[in-house]
Amino acid sequence: MSMKLKLKQNQMNCPHNPSRGRRSGFTLIELLVVIGIIAILSSLGFAGTKVALQQAAKTREITAAKSLVGAYLTYPADNYGILLPGNDLTVGVIELPNGDAVHGPAAQRYPYRLAEFFDYVMEGTVLVNRNASQFDKNDHYLVSLYPALGMNHQFVGGSRSNGANPVSTSDCLTSLSQASSAPLVFASASNGEMGEEQVDGYCFLTPPNLTGTNWKDIEWTSASSAKDYGHVDARYGGKAVCAFLDGAVRLHSIEELRDMRLWSHMAAAQDNPDYRTKKASGGGRL
Repeated sequence: MSMKLKLKQNQMNCPHNPSRGRRSGFTLIELLVVIGIIAILSSLGFAGTKVALQQAAKTREITAAKSLVGAYLTYPADNYGILLPGNDLTVGVIELPNGDAVHGPAAQRYPYRLAEFFDYVMEGTVLVNRNASQFDKNDHYLVSLYPALGMNHQFVGGSRSNGANPVSTSDCLTSLSQASSAPLVFASASNGEMGEEQVDGYCFLTPPNLTGTNWKDIEWTSASSAKDYGHVDARYGGKAVCAFLDGAVRLHSIEELRDMRLWSHMAAAQDNPDYRTKKASGGGRL
């Protein structure tokens, strides 16, 4: 055996051979790259989950809006074509199927008076998404005050105080036979805060204009207070779920909802997006 071959074999058998003792591993740069990739994938997964949850919440509120406006359009069939007033101070008590009695303002606001027409199933109609867990579901007063969708009672249905006829604005629709267009009836609403928490709901909407301008003349952002925009809450990517008198449900931004033709059948008839009423009469306490 040659000397070169012997040396080679000795090197291979040597326990201190560098080629035998070398171990594979990550360098610091490689570790940082891997950590960065994991962080990116995690953020993408979180963003995707957030989008999916928002889409699901929007779908639930659209379904609720369809149920509410469907019930609202059923009411006139049993009431001589008269539209349900948003607030009715002549109502003293409402008996629920479970034996509970709803009294006072809770019985006078629209949710419990309309409940008969959606089988008194409050969850998924009045209580939707966040507001279903923001207060006690058994508190009739809060449920009536903070439904997920508020009502355009100034121009549809009106309010009833002392007389038999509902009153609100001078051109409020009180029956289906008066309708020459299909104004907004319900929209995503918020009352700003209850204690330290924002409540995703309020029973009444204030239109952009009545005798004067009601909404702030600044662009809406996700940090804006819904109180500055008539309690309308554009919580779905800058848009609110809106249900109309023809049963249609659409999403509209705050800027789109400044158009009075969406709120008033008279504004639509006059093709006047800046329409103002001649008078606005009280609708009782909320």
